[in-house]
Amino acid sequence: MGKTHAVPKPSPSESARWSKLYLLAGAGCGAIVLALLVNTWRSGAWAEYSLRHMREGELRARVAAHPNDSRAQRHWAQRQLERGELAEAEQGFRRAVETDPTDVRAWTGWGNATLALGRVGPALEILKRAAQQWPENPDAQFGVATTYSAVGDMASAIPHWRAGLRHDPRKAEAWIALGQALETHGQAAEAEEAFAAALRLKPGDVPATLGRARCLLALKRGKEARPLVDAILADDPSHLEARMLLGDVLIARGDPESRGAGMKELARAGQFHPEAPGPNRRIAELWMEEGAYPDAAQAFAQAADREPSNETHLERAADAYRALKLPEQEKTFRIRAAQVRQWKQDAQRLLQQAQSSPNDIRPLLEHARLCERLAWHREAAADYRHVLAIRPTHALASRRLRSLEKLLQTQEEEGHIVFSKF
Repeated sequence: MGKTHAVPKPSPSESARWSKLYLLAGAGCGAIVLALLVNTWRSGAWAEYSLRHMREGELRARVAAHPNDSRAQRHWAQRQLERGELAEAEQGFRRAVETDPTDVRAWTGWGNATLALGRVGPALEILKRAAQQWPENPDAQFGVATTYSAVGDMASAIPHWRAGLRHDPRKAEAWIALGQALETHGQAAEAEEAFAAALRLKPGDVPATLGRARCLLALKRGKEARPLVDAILADDPSHLEARMLLGDVLIARGDPESRGAGMKELARAGQFHPEAPGPNRRIAELWMEEGAYPDAAQAFAQAADREPSNETHLERAADAYRALKLPEQEKTFRIRAAQVRQWKQDAQRLLQQAQSSPNDIRPLLEHARLCERLAWHREAAADYRHVLAIRPTHALASRRLRSLEKLLQTQEEEGHIVFSKF
């Protein structure tokens, strides 16, 4: 048998020495980690926290004393944006970007403020640059998507909504916006899934519920849409879109009794909201299908009076008068429809002129005037704000902006429809 050799035991003094060394090494590593965490906190999170909770006067003084502090500039600009001081916000975000071109939040704030001023082209360029530099930043992607949606380019908006949601899937509002874009683009099945995702995050949300109900109806799944509509009407019997959707769900059943019940629901929607063109337009289309042309012509004309920018109402009224063999009335409505189309073309041309000459207020004022004719009150107000950002003492722009803001506030308080070009 081989010999066994005993392993010598360390002396008590050696054990104590090694224990001290281990403790010192552990303490050193811990100190390094703690120092790194503290440095990160001081340099980033703590600065953001303190600026976010800083008083108004203190933040203003900080910006004045440290003009190269991009974080302070950004926080000041964000407060201006929330207050509605759009020109000041746009300038503040721009200065923050110039000071620190790596601040993605300054880039997205700059783009959002520029968009709020109605300068869609420059806003899109700013936000696209942010999305290209930080493709994994959801706010940059959502900003690009919002800007494309603002000009009705849903095909371009959809991939950016998707990209943002890949990195921030907990944002219900983005799922709703994606659903609306997909629905507008004719992708009802995918839109329904997006609205359903929003409802999982935000149960009972009315825009998401309405969007899902619309898509289910488009997919011929009216039985699934009905409970969603009923839930909204249980809380608000006068809800315009829900009442109209209930009418469409009933009409989609196809039998005469359900069709009659659906027409009654559409009429109720019109009674609840006499200023809204939707119920008249929908009822008019049903009357056209039934050959009730006098009623259809009258309903289309009423819809046109309530939504001056929609030439389709005028064209459909002309179609009804043509069916009635009334050429003079048909001609009148064709001329009115052509005039609306011309105004919209002129508005687009003036908007392009304003974007190419950002310091020229003349195309902005002309664009605002046409927007008012078309009842695009939000766009007109944005134009007047832009004019005042260039020329703060412009009397006409100041007077018209006050009038439009009062009108918009009244419409929103009374639940009226606020029309927009998109």
